[in-house]
Amino acid sequence: MQSYVNGEFHSADKAKISIRDRGFRLGDGAFETILVHAGMPYQLALHMERLEKSLKYLKIKAGTKKFPKIIRTIIAKNKICEGFVRVAVTRGQSGFGYSAKNTGNPSIIVETEKSGTTKLKPAKLWLSSYMKPLPMPGKIIGNINSLLSRIEAEENNCLDSLLLDGEEKICETSSANIFWFLGRKLFTPKSGIVEGTIRSAVIRLSPFPVVRGDFTLADLKKADAVFVTNVAWGILPVKELQPLGLKWKNHKKTKILAQLLEADIHGMG
Repeated sequence: MQSYVNGEFHSADKAKISIRDRGFRLGDGAFETILVHAGMPYQLALHMERLEKSLKYLKIKAGTKKFPKIIRTIIAKNKICEGFVRVAVTRGQSGFGYSAKNTGNPSIIVETEKSGTTKLKPAKLWLSSYMKPLPMPGKIIGNINSLLSRIEAEENNCLDSLLLDGEEKICETSSANIFWFLGRKLFTPKSGIVEGTIRSAVIRLSPFPVVRGDFTLADLKKADAVFVTNVAWGILPVKELQPLGLKWKNHKKTKILAQLLEADIHGMG
């Protein structure tokens, strides 16, 4: 497998960044993970738009115009038919402290991974003890609360954790957006989230009225069905939320959305 690091392609086991890189030292950077189907990146423009917002938020000056070409090149080099591309941008190298003065050029790393063959079963979620921090415009490298909440979920034999904000409003899981059905309506949080690209696709494709708002666990308890979304899982039904003991069944409406998303991916909508 080839990886792209700062203008050059290297085999993955020989690709290197400096120990002075602020992404390594401080988590100072942003990233995107892009679904690849039939050798093509899905919703690439949406990913690039979100990455631009993340870099602007972080005040990292790194244009993304060249990224689509790099992404398509590395997909071809690594013969990725079904899989993912991960693009990471850090502020570059600097000294020990937080100061961003005298920082070098941004570091750009692009790598790929082929899809696994294991199909996930409906998921168990854990209600995280970690609070969702202030919302970010995109995927920020140093997201320690998401990392710790995922570890907490795995320690409790769950796939992922559900995070709430300081007002106990539902946000998202450590790595996915959350939706639920109540009657014919589809509900999803609007604040305290990263607006995922698969979330955007679900909202765009949904034949059911979508309600975006601020919700609490009391709203989730009423749900007929729950699912989570990200580029790796697509639409993944949720069967329970522990330790609350809430349980749901996979609903036909969820299956309809999953079929619409699959068709959109195949048609590169």
